[in-house]
Amino acid sequence: MSRVSLFGYLFVFLFTFSNCNPPAPTLNPVESIGYFDLSRQLTNSNYQGFHFDETIDLSYHWKKNAGRYSLLPRDKRWQNTQMTFLKDSSVLHNHSLDSIMLTPNSKLEIPIKKCKGILKFRYGALGKNSGEISGTLHLSSGEKKIGDISINNEDREKWKEFNIKADFDDKITYTWDSNSTFLFLGTPEFKREDYSQVGYNVILIVIDSLRRDALGCNGQKISTSPNIDLLCKEGISFKNHFSNANWTKPSMISMLTGEYTSNLGITNTGFPIYPREKEVYYNGKIKSLPEILRSTGYYTASIMNNVFLLDYTGVGVDMGFHELHQIGKDIEDTEAITKEALTFLKNPPLQPFFLHLNYNTPHGSYSPPEHSIWEIKKESNNKDLSTIHPIILRYLGEVRYTDEQIGILIAQLKKNDLYDKSMIIITSDHGDLFDERHTFSQNGIYGSRWGHGETHYDEEIAIPLVIKLPRTIKNYLEKKSFYSSSSSISLVPTILGFLGLEEKIHSNLKGTDYSNIILENKEPLTETSVYTEGRLSESIRNAKFKYIRHYPGFTNYLLNGAIPPAEKLEELYDLKKDPNEYDNVFGKDEALRKEALLERKNFVLRKNSFFVYLPAGHNYEGSFQFQGGIYDYSPREDKDISIRIGNRFNLNFSGKVNTNTTLQFMVNEPEFKYDFSIRRDGLPVNYRVGAWGLLQKGEVGKEPGFLFSREAPESMKNSKLPYLYSDEALSGRNEKSSNGILAEEVKSILKSWGYIHE
Repeated sequence: MSRVSLFGYLFVFLFTFSNCNPPAPTLNPVESIGYFDLSRQLTNSNYQGFHFDETIDLSYHWKKNAGRYSLLPRDKRWQNTQMTFLKDSSVLHNHSLDSIMLTPNSKLEIPIKKCKGILKFRYGALGKNSGEISGTLHLSSGEKKIGDISINNEDREKWKEFNIKADFDDKITYTWDSNSTFLFLGTPEFKREDYSQVGYNVILIVIDSLRRDALGCNGQKISTSPNIDLLCKEGISFKNHFSNANWTKPSMISMLTGEYTSNLGITNTGFPIYPREKEVYYNGKIKSLPEILRSTGYYTASIMNNVFLLDYTGVGVDMGFHELHQIGKDIEDTEAITKEALTFLKNPPLQPFFLHLNYNTPHGSYSPPEHSIWEIKKESNNKDLSTIHPIILRYLGEVRYTDEQIGILIAQLKKNDLYDKSMIIITSDHGDLFDERHTFSQNGIYGSRWGHGETHYDEEIAIPLVIKLPRTIKNYLEKKSFYSSSSSISLVPTILGFLGLEEKIHSNLKGTDYSNIILENKEPLTETSVYTEGRLSESIRNAKFKYIRHYPGFTNYLLNGAIPPAEKLEELYDLKKDPNEYDNVFGKDEALRKEALLERKNFVLRKNSFFVYLPAGHNYEGSFQFQGGIYDYSPREDKDISIRIGNRFNLNFSGKVNTNTTLQFMVNEPEFKYDFSIRRDGLPVNYRVGAWGLLQKGEVGKEPGFLFSREAPESMKNSKLPYLYSDEALSGRNEKSSNGILAEEVKSILKSWGYIHE
């Protein structure tokens, strides 16, 4: 079956509408289908009177962040705001909308196309310094008045909906008449009156901590998943699927971008995401799946218990959704997520939608309702039940409970005639540890077991992937199960492939587009090795071995009390002989060790590196302290130089260098601050730094701006002195800002020569 015949209707979707005038060249291609995502039109708008100081204005309301995807310059970025209001305190339900911010006494004109259409948005308000809320929003189009909305204290931190049908000119004008109130227009959109949905929806359901073997369709004998099992029968199932991270934050970000999270600047050290990490992430070229789909006309929404997909939390990033519902209360969150999802599905958007649902069950605390345990016992064999540990039974009870919620959602999809028009994906972010031999710390809710995030054994990273395709496609499927290894990083290219959006797949994505392989009923053989990252750790798995590596100095990094023994800093398991991963042969099987280390070279993360060049013929002693922590170093084995790790921030090196040698030190976080000292032949020695080889004097070499050089400096190879530079590989700076840094370096040199006096 050809891609053209399957997705030809998407061509119709893009070009059916022609009654309105053609869009101006400056407008997004999406608008040719009769739909305007207005918060994305701010770069083409005329905004008068905008003034927002994030250090003063609304500083009391911390659940907000500047829009990152509107392409606005930094000084105007708050015009587009991800604004969050508390909807229900009983379940900690926060409702976030991608919004246009109208500051007091401001006016905004947004271009559209002249035609009869529907203007729709939600609105809410906050008072300056928590003050009174009052004002009037005047809506007009050209010379025509559309309507007025009076705003008062009843609209404080509360989303209300506005919807009007009218004849529109070529622009919409919002005039906000208020002296002290900030107004937010949530998910503002404009549609042609005769706009109708063509195409199908994508529903991604992520079930936190769901092990692959917890589902009946993957061999679980206990009755845990009757509804998901039905989806398996109708769709396709990947039987050897893995997560690319062993805990939620890096797993979800990689799943929604198609790139390893650390390569995007979001490091795997722990929960916080620091400003430098966000700078790298938001300035990157790889866009998230919600942002890509949004740019092609999809409405994107997330209903979840997942703080890692919200910027304001300090542990997450904005993924570009139109709308997010974060429900944070454990146990009660499951039904609340389902309830909100049902509300969404009963009144779906007119355009195709991408809906992400993230259930926190069966994540700890393993507290299923009694009826779920009763259903398991009623429908399962007593002999099978007798072998289940009581805590594992509680885990499986939460699986059954979540499966029940999915059954409710499927029933609503069928009732609304959405089931056959939707791609439904069931997967997880990671698994959970049950084997008592696979833990070395108090990493779980019940002691040393039943947790995740510290190891890379299969039970922690082996997860399900089930894809139920729309009826127009699934009728062509013959092969329903795939057994080659695959990973979450392939979800983005596969979804885009099924939607006929292959041109949106970034060339640097690590994953594989499986859409054609699935449609051709072939067994994919592309992901022969799967990479997974964890907290200061990583692993590579293929059919032959599992290699696990903890970063240097990990033993001095306390994570819930975890201090693995030295022999566990690198682990290697022969999966042919030892599928349970009990016998670490890293120091026993030299041939397999060499093979694993050779394969690891294909999966080295993108990091900032510090390079130290040491001219031959001298004894050297040096020390480094990195703010970013140590990810790796090379050469690992050098006859001349000995490298000793103190903790994950410090190292020393020493030895007599017989041939010119360059040491490379890769740091985990995208930070450049460091302390460095070096002695040659027992005496302190000057050294050169950066692209121009500036002679280090005093504290000059400790200023990061002097260090940067994209490539090895030309003058380094002839230097008689040691040389230090950083390649800025993961800096978050674009070419223009890097030139600015170079300008500062040149300025400093001119100052040192006496040409500039300040």
